Amino acid sequence: MTKAKNAKVEMKGKIPNILLGVKRKRSKAARVQELTDNKSIALSTVLKGSFDDTIVWDLPGGCPPDYTSNPLGTVTIEKVQPTLGRFVVGNARNNFNGGTAGIRAMARQRAWVEMLETMHEDEAAVLIAMVDNTINKLFPSVCYDLAAEAFPELF
Repeated sequence: MTKAKNAKVEMKGKIPNILLGVKRKRSKAARVQELTDNKSIALSTVLKGSFDDTIVWDLPGGCPPDYTSNPLGTVTIEKVQPTLGRFVVGNARNNFNGGTAGIRAMARQRAWVEMLETMHEDEAAVLIAMVDNTINKLFPSVCYDLAAEAFPELF
């Protein structure tokens, strides 16, 4: 049995589905409305982390080489959102202690990979794109202008 060409594709997790819903809207006004209707701290965090130049992620770019996607992961972006500050340069929570700078960097990267591996692969893909500032490649309709119009207080 083949799938219909216009079959509705769903992603796992609230934030990936919101961004997919934005991608499906035809007009800018409808896209802004989709974002504002689904306003949450986690969505705001993803948009701010993706488009705010003052946020510098203390992680290497791209998908971590030792990351294994997890199609059965149950942890969501909403759950890990409070801990994302650990991976931002200059944040007080970025306190990987012990050893040299190299040891701290390895501990931070290991914590990042472990967090991603507990999440469903769709949610993890959103966070990886957020850190790489490539969310608009994963969801082409989501851009800085759209985020700034929907959430002017973020920027």
